[in-house]
Amino acid sequence: MSIPKSISTIIARETTSIRLIIRAKPGAKKSNITNIDDEAIGVQIAAPPRDGAANEELIDFISHVLGVKSRTITLDVGGKSRNKTLTITNCGKTIDQIYEILQQSINN
Repeated sequence: MSIPKSISTIIARETTSIRLIIRAKPGAKKSNITNIDDEAIGVQIAAPPRDGAANEELIDFISHVLGVKSRTITLDVGGKSRNKTLTITNCGKTIDQIYEILQQSINN
C-alpha cells in the first residue's frame, strides 16, 4: 500500500526525518487514531489538555503505534493548539510504511 497522492499529512523532510500533521482531540477515554485525511491525522488523546499532559501522551502514543522510541519524536508546532506538527527523526521507516501502520491503527 502506498500513500495516496491526496494525503499531505505525512511529509518527508530531508532524508532522515518525517513530519506528521496531527489534529489532537484530548480528554478521550482511550488514545487512538481516528482518521487520516488530506488535512491532518486525527488522534484522540487519553490525557487532559493541561500542563503538557496531552502532548506527552500524544508523543508516547505515536511512538508506541509506530514502534519507534519516543525520544525520536519532537513536537515542533502546536504546543497549545489542537493542530500539531510532530517530527520523527531517524525512525528507519519510509513514508509509505508509516502511512500503512497509521491506517491499520485507525480505531484499534
